Amino acid sequence: MGNIGHQFGTVKHHVQGMKRKLVTVNGPNPLELLASYPSRFRFPRAFLYDEGLHLLVICRWSESLCIDILHSWFQTQGEQVQGEIAKEQARGDEARVNIPEEDQPVRQGSLSAPTLFLPLSILMNKPHSSPQALRFLHEVQPKVLDWFDWYERKLSN
Repeated sequence: MGNIGHQFGTVKHHVQGMKRKLVTVNGPNPLELLASYPSRFRFPRAFLYDEGLHLLVICRWSESLCIDILHSWFQTQGEQVQGEIAKEQARGDEARVNIPEEDQPVRQGSLSAPTLFLPLSILMNKPHSSPQALRFLHEVQPKVLDWFDWYERKLSN
């Protein structure tokens, strides 16, 4: 893990355009993302797979920061497809400055290991969970179930 950062803006998406050509569009709404980032200059963006692993450390260090980051990721869910969380996110122009143009759009439907389940299980299995953690787990449950259903649909295809 290199750092924790905040981004605000839209994500570029590849979508099927006319004549079966892939076109790039900005997501529907600017959203924020609080995430941990790898120490890589070339790809300074949030990766869903990495996030779950980074949160294994963060959850043991600060439960409230872990919850804030998880909440932020789940708020980005379903921008293009119900249940999907984009596996790579560079939100806004500032976040895309050091990312090559061809690597900026999210490829819809790309699977990534569901590592966010790891920090969720830490929060669920703590012997003395805080009221904040219990409230968060209750509130995020429908989004977690949507994400799980999305994974099942993708894997069954």
